[in-house]
Amino acid sequence: MKRELKKPERRKPAARVRKSPQEQNVEINGGANIEADNVEIGGDVVGRDKITNVISVTRSAIHIGTLAIPTLPVVIAAILVTAGLVFVGVSVIGPPGPSKMTGGFNVAVAQFGQEAENGQVVPSEEGQRLSRTVFGVLREQTDEFSDIELRSQVQIWHDDLANSEMGTDIGLIADEEAAQALAERLGADMVIYGAIDRQNNFVPKFYVTTEAKGAIDSYVAGHQALGSQPIRVDPDTSLGAGTDIARRARALTYLTIGLTYDVLGRSEDALQVYRDAETQLANWNETGEGKEVLYFFLGQAALYFSQQQAGLDQATELRQEAQRAFENGIRSNPEYARPHVGLGSVYYLQAFDTQPLSTLLGASDVLTQTFAEYNQALELAKQSNDQQAEILATYSLGTAQYLQGGAYKSDGQIDAADAAFRQAIDTLDSILASLKATNQQRLLGHAYQAQGSVFKELARMWAEQGDSQKAGVLIEQARQAFDQCIALSIDSRDKVLLELIIRGRCVPQRASLDMP
Repeated sequence: MKRELKKPERRKPAARVRKSPQEQNVEINGGANIEADNVEIGGDVVGRDKITNVISVTRSAIHIGTLAIPTLPVVIAAILVTAGLVFVGVSVIGPPGPSKMTGGFNVAVAQFGQEAENGQVVPSEEGQRLSRTVFGVLREQTDEFSDIELRSQVQIWHDDLANSEMGTDIGLIADEEAAQALAERLGADMVIYGAIDRQNNFVPKFYVTTEAKGAIDSYVAGHQALGSQPIRVDPDTSLGAGTDIARRARALTYLTIGLTYDVLGRSEDALQVYRDAETQLANWNETGEGKEVLYFFLGQAALYFSQQQAGLDQATELRQEAQRAFENGIRSNPEYARPHVGLGSVYYLQAFDTQPLSTLLGASDVLTQTFAEYNQALELAKQSNDQQAEILATYSLGTAQYLQGGAYKSDGQIDAADAAFRQAIDTLDSILASLKATNQQRLLGHAYQAQGSVFKELARMWAEQGDSQKAGVLIEQARQAFDQCIALSIDSRDKVLLELIIRGRCVPQRASLDMP
């Protein structure tokens, strides 16, 4: 049964009123400060009869005409009343909420600013209106989702939340660096941000943290824009349910839910959510509004799930679904790099399953298609400054070069195989520093494992050729690569890294090098 996200009729949460620094620093002084022996308080006191006598205060009593009231009980009563008012105030306001997000999948919706004439991004009413709309749609649509476990895992923050729910400020976020810093500060897995330009155009952007969590893979991480065609913004712009910004906000809801299922390890549910999104967002334009991102997420989920299947038929069907989704993404936005990486990976898996590998050099063009897609992805990633896509395309290109080396070796072309294998090693080596800098431990483990495998295959090839000296050097290089992979287990709690990559691949491959 498909899960439909419906737009509920629900009031928007009230905005928190934030005082300016000047207002917050005002010192409030009230009451009478009784210090002197005799303080004169001028003025009339009106009661049943008008009293014209001067009121005087001494250390021991307050004198009103001929009436003397002891001072000490009055002061004590005033203190008790003040303390009571403070207690009531604290009880009503309550303690501040957490400053770090604590959900299974955490989404922070930043304030959207507007670019001023000097190029600086500043707060604006229109930016706040857009930000509130995105937050409102995300929260309301997620709350309406039928899966109770899912709803309990998603946490969405915005500056409109009460202080008791969120004990910090998100603020205005306009660029990638600030979004990444905010994610680290809040513990957010996704940050939604953006700014209206000087022509009053707006494109929502989002950042998914590159640090591993659950089954979320590196291919969906990093910064992305939801649409190439900007939304025109002015005070008369409607932000209702059928508008462009509302459609894109609903799409972000589906992406959030799918990623949350990945965190929970429910890959099949994540895939179904993206399928549902394609159906439910039928009025979402094919071009310009970011639908290519949905197609990419759908394709990546299908490809990931295909590799978990034991049956060949089901795996093949899922690969075909992934291929269709990636091709749709490329048609939706030919300049979007990531679907090219995905489509190249579909071709790579077809090539990897080909036996013998030497046939890849003949009539089969699947290896050629693999290289074409990876190279296209790399070029587009550089043009669009998508650093994560550039890393992914480079890593994928290295694995394709490794496969090409195996094809040459299978065909008896030793020198060509050696060149392809060494090219793969250099390509993989070129991204190691970036993977370390961005703390992408899983992809770093994959890269070390791939390098070790290439060194191992090279050593075997030259040993078969009778060059034991060259083979010995290569075996030692393979050991070093696998050891670096295994070393990532120190202080790591990532089950995918520990169980699948390290224990499942690097440890047994390292052990095989010591066998006679």
